[in-house]
Amino acid sequence: MSSEEMIISKKQMLIAVLIILALIAVSAGWIIYSNQEKKDLNDSDNNIVPDSNNLIEEKPAFIKIIILEKLDCIECASLDSLVDAISSFDVNILEVKRIDSVSEEGQNLIKMHEITMLPSLIVNGEFNGTELQSKWSEIGEEKNGVLILRKPNPPYYSLEEDRLAGKVDVLLIQNSSCDKCVDLSTFPQDLEQVGVFIRDYNVLEFDSPEAKELLEYYLVDRLPVVFLSLDAAEYDFLSSVWDNLGTVESDGVLVYREAVPYFDVFSGEVKGLVEVLRLEDKNCADCLDSNLMVDPLKQMGIEIVKDSTIDVSSEEGKSLIEKYSITKIPTVIVSSEAEEYLDFFTVWPEVGSQEDDGNFVFRSLEIFEQKFITLE
Repeated sequence: MSSEEMIISKKQMLIAVLIILALIAVSAGWIIYSNQEKKDLNDSDNNIVPDSNNLIEEKPAFIKIIILEKLDCIECASLDSLVDAISSFDVNILEVKRIDSVSEEGQNLIKMHEITMLPSLIVNGEFNGTELQSKWSEIGEEKNGVLILRKPNPPYYSLEEDRLAGKVDVLLIQNSSCDKCVDLSTFPQDLEQVGVFIRDYNVLEFDSPEAKELLEYYLVDRLPVVFLSLDAAEYDFLSSVWDNLGTVESDGVLVYREAVPYFDVFSGEVKGLVEVLRLEDKNCADCLDSNLMVDPLKQMGIEIVKDSTIDVSSEEGKSLIEKYSITKIPTVIVSSEAEEYLDFFTVWPEVGSQEDDGNFVFRSLEIFEQKFITLE
């Protein structure tokens, strides 16, 4: 796909996701099935796992499964993991039959059960009263005496739209001269690792004509920025967490706007470069290690460009103690640039304060249960 093609139709271009950072948490429900190899179904809250407290003690119900699929759709997700998940319930699978959607039998099933997405799955048999029946409403419906899967995991084939849905285009716009900016080049690979199908990946330099048009259209003020095409919304786990990562535009495009450190498009400055000042007492050799306060910042991905230490007995140390009304030593003072990091800004109120000049002071030394000095 060329960059020109990505600008047409209200910019329905775009891109696929990071997971982003590992912030992406799958919350898609009680079942996981994909085109990847079989996963351990007992390892996730999102898997189809029977409740041991509600298992029926009687003879397992006998069922038959029909997998209705479009055989020439090699990119469509597989339902094999779903079949494995069903087998973990109180049922005995007598047969798994695969039917091509274009066959006469397949066309009859599509019409009879009003199926709009492929692959689909139909369960026949003695499922009444089973936990499988009670949980099925989370992924499909019971109709005409059978259980029908209504929405398979993407990519899937939409019969209504006559297309493969769930193919995501990714576009990265960056300022390659910004060596301090976060690197989002692995964003597509991160998305693929969590099951997102990436169709196309493009990178634009921010000062190119195509990039300028997109940045203006989507009101982007920081770089790098990642765009995901509207098919990214087919992945429920992405939609459920995207409010914490960026915006969903009126044309359906997902824009990842939380990259830090970043290049400010308007000021030309790099934001999110943090300085840390450790305030310590050199005479207290057994006081808690200030790394206990600094290391978590690094683990959050905060870019620390300067890390210095000042003794409380120095003139600068005394000045800082008075300026910030510091009563416990050691402590750390974190520059105001840290507020650019969403995780930091969320957790800091639990352990410290933000001062009038925007800087942050760590104050809850008690949580470490180690020795510290009380100046008061």
